[in-house]
Amino acid sequence: MLRRRTLSGVKALVLDLDGVIRHFDPADVERIELDHDLEPGVLLATAFAPELVVPATTGEMSRSEWAASVGDRVGSPKAAAEWQVASAVVDWELIELVRATRATGVPAAILTNGTSAIDSELTDLGINHEFDYVFNSFDIGFAKPDHRVFRHVIRRLRLASVDVTYLDDTAGHVVSASELGIDAHLYEGIHSLRAVLDL
Repeated sequence: MLRRRTLSGVKALVLDLDGVIRHFDPADVERIELDHDLEPGVLLATAFAPELVVPATTGEMSRSEWAASVGDRVGSPKAAAEWQVASAVVDWELIELVRATRATGVPAAILTNGTSAIDSELTDLGINHEFDYVFNSFDIGFAKPDHRVFRHVIRRLRLASVDVTYLDDTAGHVVSASELGIDAHLYEGIHSLRAVLDL
């Protein structure tokens, strides 16, 4: 990890989406599997197997096609359909910190390994206007931890890598960003962002 900087030293704030801003309840998946007589854990294990999640997050497969593929593999299209529409919650305390950051003139962005539905999902969550940029791997064509994803973000922000502050709850993504000189931090709760911003 690189050094902590005060808010006055941050030139752009980039946050992962799932596990940082948006959170899903694991109990929902457990309930769906139970309702459809599926083995515990099979939905996520299938959905996030490389042969499915990579095409779904790099522009080769739509979100609906991803769900259909998961349903076919687990033998329950209905279970996969229910999983795809499981509700999520937003960390509004974090959004308040994002608002405080943007109020100082510092742009804020999302960087997510996302599907074709990210824009509509952010709208449904009510946070589509809370960020200056949304960087979606589906549109970029590469997914984290690929260095090309982070290089794309740096180019779009028109900043040096050291001037980009990034938080992600996946250690491998943090390491990859750090290798390019990005000021990257592992997100372990709202205190992580407060510490980085010195708020």
